[in-house]
Amino acid sequence: MDPQKDQDAVKIWWNQWRYTDKGKRLQQEMKRFVEASRKFKPVHYMARVEPNGTFAFDDMPAGDYRLDVRAMAPSTDRPIGPGEMIARLEHNFAVRVSAGMGASEPVDLGELTLQAIEPRHNTIRCQPPW
Repeated sequence: MDPQKDQDAVKIWWNQWRYTDKGKRLQQEMKRFVEASRKFKPVHYMARVEPNGTFAFDDMPAGDYRLDVRAMAPSTDRPIGPGEMIARLEHNFAVRVSAGMGASEPVDLGELTLQAIEPRHNTIRCQPPW
């Protein structure tokens, strides 16, 4: 059965398969995934960036985090706003509670380097008028 060519056969197969044990199990797993996804609320923190490139996030609670930094080129087709992404960094780190203090100690992430991203070039092919 080619699902691209025979949509009716696909519908018949799905309506039969979804009542099998495997089909029911998949539907339950998908339902749990969707419910968990709805509860997920990403939290964003703003950094204080110094002229020398150091940065700090103040008052972050203990937990596991992912730092996501994106460097954007100036826009070439709009008067304001960022252009395309030219470099990126993703870095996982943890903030732990200090023993007996109830507050987090500063976390030194060391030297972090953004990775350059190859620019996307939009190629437009034009036929000459002759």
